[in-house]
Amino acid sequence: MDVQRAQDRDGRLIAACFEGDAASARALLAEEPSLWRARDSELESTPLHLSAHRGHLDIVDALVAAGAEVDAREGCSGTTALHWAAEAGHVGVAERLLAAGASCEVRDVWHALAPLDWAEIVVHAPHRHADRAGVAELLERRGAVPSVFSAIARRDSAAVRRVVTRDHAELERRLGPVDGEATPLVFAIERGASELVGLLLELGAEPEAARGGGISALALARMLRDDTAEERLDAAGARRDLSFLLVSGELDAAREVVRKDASLVRAGGQWSALLHAVALYGLADAAQVLLEAGADPNATRTCLGLDEWLAEVPPLFLAAGKGSASVARRLLDHGARVDEPAMRARLTALHVAAFRGWTPLVDLLLQAGASPDARDARHGGTPADWARHAGRADVAERIEGAAPSGSSAQRL
Repeated sequence: MDVQRAQDRDGRLIAACFEGDAASARALLAEEPSLWRARDSELESTPLHLSAHRGHLDIVDALVAAGAEVDAREGCSGTTALHWAAEAGHVGVAERLLAAGASCEVRDVWHALAPLDWAEIVVHAPHRHADRAGVAELLERRGAVPSVFSAIARRDSAAVRRVVTRDHAELERRLGPVDGEATPLVFAIERGASELVGLLLELGAEPEAARGGGISALALARMLRDDTAEERLDAAGARRDLSFLLVSGELDAAREVVRKDASLVRAGGQWSALLHAVALYGLADAAQVLLEAGADPNATRTCLGLDEWLAEVPPLFLAAGKGSASVARRLLDHGARVDEPAMRARLTALHVAAFRGWTPLVDLLLQAGASPDARDARHGGTPADWARHAGRADVAERIEGAAPSGSSAQRL
């Protein structure tokens, strides 16, 4: 079989899995059973991943019968097909995968969670959701053990205590980069489960835990106005650190901290990730304090890219994703590179802002010299193309109005 013919067959099977065309999938697999090894070119999903997430049980059956590796990992996320069946709540698909030997213990690279956690915590495609509770129940019957994060999501204090008693290291676990490497304590605060904060502290959780080296638990409680969590952290001895001073608006005190030791916010410093955190939360004045102290506006941190691949991105991309023109302005004023490409697709911040439809931010980036002609590495699409692909024709026209004549052609 020549390369082009093999690629055509791979593409036809992938398309059949997307569309739920069981007859075509079975015919392709009957002719060439090894086609189960095909990969989607965008995310490196296998046919089994695609069929499991969409609930196409008949195609899952055909793939398993053809010898598909049930625990194969998706390229972009490190998930198995069981993760996606769990996220969507397809009980029949999950049963079939388990019968074929799928593991309940594999953790993905996005969230660092097992399939049971995906059924209870992860929300990726709510329009596909069926019976997530049913999948969770099935997985527990088959031996899956709830993590501390699942127990917190359930708001089940007895389950939290059981999990930590069984394995005290659960208190030190961190979620993956998509969730900011949050600890269970931080996760409880983010989930609004302030009633569990005291229990986690009692069990030995570190009160000064931070979200991925950035916003501390105490700062997060203040930002979310969770007085109960803040009081319990105070009582446990959590310090009012730099992140707390910044999010609570005590900017002069924050400036004094970094005046005494600016290395804290520079490369390798204790708070070197804090600029990314305040960019993510849209805290422009906090960003200004850090930038004045020498925080690098072009430093990178692992985040989930717009193309669904983990990537090292600078703070400007987080501001672009959230639509925070005020943070972006400060970053640009302090030397953020406006056209620096990032992510596997080599997008610019203007691509991101255009796709999200943040008009004021699009205008700011264009004024700062962002190129409307920049093209991504995957599709060759300009920011206007990405805006149009997202259904934002008004943003696309705005960008094209700033571009030289004839520069944009729709490619996505």
